[in-house]
Amino acid sequence: MKRFMFRLERLLNWRRRRKEAQSTVVARALEELSAERHRLDTLSGQHRVMQNGLRRTRAGLIDPRQQLRTEAHDAWLRDRIDRQDVRVADADEKLSAERRTLSALARDEKLIGKLRERRAEEHRIETLRMETQEMDEIGSVRHQQERQPQMNADER
Repeated sequence: MKRFMFRLERLLNWRRRRKEAQSTVVARALEELSAERHRLDTLSGQHRVMQNGLRRTRAGLIDPRQQLRTEAHDAWLRDRIDRQDVRVADADEKLSAERRTLSALARDEKLIGKLRERRAEEHRIETLRMETQEMDEIGSVRHQQERQPQMNADER
């Protein structure tokens, strides 16, 4: 019997390649999210350090010009933190969307893979059935050949 050929093998391979490519996209999106979170943590750390410095200087003498500069810098940092929060949320949403796409591609690949496995099993069963049938025919022919000499001997 001829060997097993899955007619949708090219489709299965194409879906595997798409899934692998999407895995790369997810990895990049995860790296981007990590970088955005790191920037947010850095800005938040700078803001905490500045707030701690303000608390210490309030205990001493207050320079109005320094106070204005500090407040302006504080407002600028808070604005940057807010914008960075939006970037983190966007990167998180992008990662979620890419993961959903990857999940759908994996589901599609698994579906075709299971179909391939089923077809391979059907082919294996059919091959075994045909081999068994051939062996039965060979056994039947041999049995017939062995019985004929005995019948001829009994007739004599």
